[in-house]
Amino acid sequence: MTTHTLACLVALACTAASCNNGGNGADASVATDAMTDAQGTDAGIGMDVSVVGDGGTDADAGMDVVTDTGVDIGTDTGVDIGGNAYGCLGDVSTPATTLTMAAVTLNLVAYGTSPPAPLVGVTVKACAVTDPSCATPESMGTTDPHGAVTLSVALGTMGFAGYFDVSGGTGANTVTPALLFSAPPVTQAMATETWTLVTPSFQPLAAIGATLDPTHGTITAVANECAGQLAVGASFSTRPPLASGYYVFGMFPTLTAMATGASGTGGFINVAAGSYVLSAAVMRTSARIATVSVVVRGGAITQVSLAPTS
Repeated sequence: MTTHTLACLVALACTAASCNNGGNGADASVATDAMTDAQGTDAGIGMDVSVVGDGGTDADAGMDVVTDTGVDIGTDTGVDIGGNAYGCLGDVSTPATTLTMAAVTLNLVAYGTSPPAPLVGVTVKACAVTDPSCATPESMGTTDPHGAVTLSVALGTMGFAGYFDVSGGTGANTVTPALLFSAPPVTQAMATETWTLVTPSFQPLAAIGATLDPTHGTITAVANECAGQLAVGASFSTRPPLASGYYVFGMFPTLTAMATGASGTGGFINVAAGSYVLSAAVMRTSARIATVSVVVRGGAITQVSLAPTS
């Protein structure tokens, strides 16, 4: 079973004027200062980014990424991306499949609930990535009292090249519309995935004064490293390039970080509707973790789970 986590996906302190992605090719590069923390005493909310392949030792010899505002996102959480967290990259392959169909069971739960509350009565469609509006779903269904639904999907030689369109529900089970993508794709005859979704009552943007353009969408991505743990030190990019990229540190999103913290989470807000290619890579080495084609729709969250595929 695959579990797709969600960590403070859209809690961003910005305005529409500064966070609008119009698909005009603006790059999301953010100025940062790199410095060595010789004393290891920087005060901040960051992570220790040691050299990849250093055996995982934390000797304050790593790079502190310090933003131009003086916020240290570099040394104090003890998170180390050394060792072989990304040692599999370059040797991962997705086997071709001779199957033509698969049955995928999705378990949908609400973000911020403990224990995770199942989302009941939610409509789920299986869609081809070439069908951005999902006008012709491959199959569709409604989640049962356990928040589960099983759909049939068509498999190409490299698996299910599509996404799940989630919407609807009633009362506390109403979800913010979401488009679910994952890499690697489903290749086996039966698969189970658990996705955490947000509901309209979860509105951190309104609470902190950020403004979303209702005609645009949000991309939120979670990267994993080779052993399946959330990826630290991963960066996200798109084609065409987007501005307003963010990363989450703890429960705090920031527009000035250059890579993921312990949550493995980042993304882009106010993204023009359309098709994009999203990639995750190791920031220190530029080694690619995964790449997937995604769709963005106005008023929806495009949620992407990326595990090593290359």
